[in-house]
Amino acid sequence: MNSIRQLFVFSIRNPVIQFTVSRQLSRYLPTIVSPLSRPLDQTFPNDHCRCPVYSNLQSRSFITRLREKLLYGRGKLKYSKKHLMVSGTNLYFLYRKQINSIDLMEEIGLPDTFNSWYLIAELHVWMIMYRLAKEGEEGRHARNGLVRAMWSDVDVRSRNIKEHGMAGRKQALYKLNDHFYTALLTYEEGIMGTDKELASAVWNMLYSKKDIDPEKLLQCVGYIRKQIKYLEEENSSSHILGSGMIKLLPFEEQ
Repeated sequence: MNSIRQLFVFSIRNPVIQFTVSRQLSRYLPTIVSPLSRPLDQTFPNDHCRCPVYSNLQSRSFITRLREKLLYGRGKLKYSKKHLMVSGTNLYFLYRKQINSIDLMEEIGLPDTFNSWYLIAELHVWMIMYRLAKEGEEGRHARNGLVRAMWSDVDVRSRNIKEHGMAGRKQALYKLNDHFYTALLTYEEGIMGTDKELASAVWNMLYSKKDIDPEKLLQCVGYIRKQIKYLEEENSSSHILGSGMIKLLPFEEQ
């Protein structure tokens, strides 16, 4: 893990984490929003159709869409940076709607805790980031919206945990931030390798190296492989970037 940590240098107190990474990993890590940045002024409703972010994407006027096409269609970006950030935020809403974290904890053998909820969110955000990495510069802006929405959700949920006080909560966020960047690198190495290497990544990051049922670990590996494939084959660029829409497989279909 020390060699992985040396791949990037960042300041935890800066709202935007800046660091240098190897060329192989550069598509994931530049300028990702940290958990200490200002929370989004958004709620997280169960029905994404009532979500203000989703509504903004769907209610763009003809003039707005024409302007985007004229201004960005000939250049590097097809959509504006603001639009891509909003799309990324909506991807997080849709992950929340489609994946039941409580049921998934039971399926994969994790306790019903805030930490387990976070680890599941972290895994799914990474899988969506993996898909967005194929969209180049536009994917990078959408990814930042996705990650910012995740940390806003973490911030809101962590405020409901009163046991450790403000200082303890802030320290916990530092640890989650550290875990997040390590997870990005670890899962990346795992998905590019064999099932054994991916299983090792899952055991390290999702199960925290605890004793687990090998069958549960095998199911997780299969789920990740199929989810990644589904994200690549069934989610077009226009849906992900243009409409902020995404479809995920339920765990039962792994």
